Order: sequence, then structure tokens, then C-alpha cells
Amino acid sequence: RAAAEVLKVGAGSREGGEESARGLGIIVANAVVSAGFAILTQTKLVAAEAATWFRVGAGATGISGGLSFALLGAGHLVGISVGMAMFAGVVIGWWILLPILTSGGSVTGTAEVIANTVFRSDVRFFGAGVIGVAAIWTLLKIAGPVVGGVRSALAASAAKRGGEVLALEERDIPIGIVGIGSLAMLVPIGILLWTVLQGGPLEASAVGLIAGSLVFILVIGLVIAAVCGYMAGLIGASNSPVSGIGILAILAASILLVSWFGRAVEPGTTQALVAYGLIVTGIVFGIATISNDNLQDLKTGQLVGATPWKQQVALLIGVVFGSIVVPPVLNLLG
Repeated sequence: RAAAEVLKVGAGSREGGEESARGLGIIVANAVVSAGFAILTQTKLVAAEAATWFRVGAGATGISGGLSFALLGAGHLVGISVGMAMFAGVVIGWWILLPILTSGGSVTGTAEVIANTVFRSDVRFFGAGVIGVAAIWTLLKIAGPVVGGVRSALAASAAKRGGEVLALEERDIPIGIVGIGSLAMLVPIGILLWTVLQGGPLEASAVGLIAGSLVFILVIGLVIAAVCGYMAGLIGASNSPVSGIGILAILAASILLVSWFGRAVEPGTTQALVAYGLIVTGIVFGIATISNDNLQDLKTGQLVGATPWKQQVALLIGVVFGSIVVPPVLNLLG
């Protein structure tokens, strides 16, 4: 909505031009201050964070803090409710769970070593579980609106075929073309997965693995795209549950792989399965992030009265060129 208001004000009046100039000045000033602070912290002239570690009975914990202009901006976007949720997580994780889990004496060393070791090995899994539960709750809450959106798209497509003139904001790319395009994208994904499995310990199971992975990507990707896209359009990409949905996706992929291959496999096969599961989940994550960005843009377009199918074509072009440009750059940097 903020982006839409910027577009409306900027295009609608002379005052909008003045407001845009002031906004640009603020952005430039903030960028200069942020860059200056980053230079000071990297040259060690200013400390970006500070921490202290101490014993709590038989356990250990700590308090740490830092200054990040990027996080200040993110906090402004997500609001006080998300900030309080994160603070509650800090209290539960660092000041309740960590002292309890470190009191067993299984890890020795200084308070800092004990706290960091147990936090990485145990407390983070509590956080991942909370994120997973939140993702499931989000799925249950918005299942109805997502299904309603699909029905609306099908109804609009049927009305268009019947000769009805649709409102401007209802003129999407036909759902049939979207479905055909989605199925066509499974071909390059299958080729990618085949190249990953070639010459490795999983090559003998390549056909079954790829077939199952494509079904997994299609079904889970559709659900994740719908959920993340809906949330991004509703409250913005900053609050979209990508992390929680991603955790559920990797758990689902891992369970499916274990149910197929079992636990009694060679170490090399285990490593290959882990890598393959991460690659498949990475594809699903790509679906989630693209749906995030695209639906936020489409929501902005809806608020300013843009034509959806034109936006969708432009977004598709952006995805295609991004896919062409980004891999060579990553290979060069690697």
C-alpha cells in the first residue's frame, strides 16, 4: 500500500513532485549515514555489537545487542507487533530455555562457549519448531481465501470465454495458460535434477527420484506460492512466512526421502540424499520468493488501477532474464 500511495501522489499533483523530492533526499541522507556507519564498524573505529556472558546457577546465558540501520528499516516496515514477537523469542530462548538446557553440564568451558554451543545445537531447533507451527497455523487460516482466489480466477476465465467484458482489475493471464506454463517449467527442472544425480550414488534411482520430486515441487510449490503470495499481497513481503514454509518443505522432503531409502544407507548415500533434498527444497524456496515479490507488485498495481495481465507479462520477462543473467554471475563469483 505504501508503494501504491507513492505512485499515486507522485503522478497526481505538483505537491507529489515536491513530496517525491523530499523523499529522495531522505533516502539519500539515510543511505549516506548507513554507509558511513558501515565503514566505521568495518574499520573497527565503532563497535557494531556488544555482548556479555554469565552464569545462571549451573547454566549459562548472555545478553547481546547491536546497531543495524537495515534492521531499523525492517522494524519500521514490520511494525511493533512483529518486534514484540521477536523480543518474546529472545526472552524465551536466551533467558529461559538456555539456562535450563545448559544446567546439565554436558558442555564445559566458559559461559560464552557453553551458551553458544547449546544455543546452536538445541535452542535453534525450538525456534525452528515455533516457526513451523506458525507456518501450519498460517496455512490453516488462509486456506479458505486461497481456494476462493483460485475459484475466482477460474470463474473470470470462464466469463471471458463466454464473451463477458471483465473489469480492468480482473483481466489476468488465463488460468489455462498459467497451468500449461507451470507444467512446462517441470521439464527444465527435471533436466536440472538429472544432471545433479548423474555419476553419483543416487543415479540408479534417478527416474523415481526425479518423478517424485517433480510431483513434490508441483504440489508443494503451488501451495507455498499461494500462501506466500497471498500474505505478501495482504501485508507485504516483509511479513510473508517464507522461513516457516521453507522449514515445512525441507521436513516434508526429508521425511519422503527417509521413507523411501530408510536409515540404513552408506555415508556417501546419506550425504547425496541431504544434498538432493536441499536442492529440491531450494527450488521450492525459489517459488516462494518469486511469488512473494510478484504478488506484492501485483497488489500495488491493483491499488493504482493497473492492468493485471500486462504486469504479469512484465514479471515473467523479469524472471526469464533473471534466470539468464544470475547463474553466470554466480558461477563467476564462485
